[in-house]
Amino acid sequence: MCTFQSEHAVLICPVAIDRVRARLHEAFGALVQCTTIEEQGTLIQIPSSVDPTQFQAVTREAIAAVQDASPHPTGA
Repeated sequence: MCTFQSEHAVLICPVAIDRVRARLHEAFGALVQCTTIEEQGTLIQIPSSVDPTQFQAVTREAIAAVQDASPHPTGA
């Protein structure tokens, strides 16, 4: 599960981290700071100088791409 902690920070689950980190680095470069939090995921933060709306949009887009690529249960 991925959870926004604030306008400038999001906790990303291990399943999504590679794609989300790559997309955020592509969009914001060296401004992206990643911190692994034991047994929780990776906290990604950007400085307050970055537009939070753009940060959240790029993050949500990357998360959605991971979800779309995941196999969906067919149900019974």
